[in-house]
Amino acid sequence: MKTAVIVALTLAGLIPAGGLLFFGKQFIKLWLGEGYDDSWYIAIIIMIALTIPSIQNVGNSLLEAYNLHPKKIKVNIIFAVLSVFLGFIL
Repeated sequence: MKTAVIVALTLAGLIPAGGLLFFGKQFIKLWLGEGYDDSWYIAIIIMIALTIPSIQNVGNSLLEAYNLHPKKIKVNIIFAVLSVFLGFIL
């Protein structure tokens, strides 16, 4: 049951990104005209950057619903500490 919900919500998050990926160039040409072809690439970058965290937010809600968020908190603390140390090293 959990897996089916996760897959369904992930696909729901990817549908708008897929629409922009396949039809975005034509839409931008129709809406803005010929001089804005490069804006499609910027839109794709922004859409990818916003789609991934949106899918992760669904997972966070599921973790809270199943009372598993203490594990996520521990993982986030470990990654935060590692990020600080790597930040100083690099």
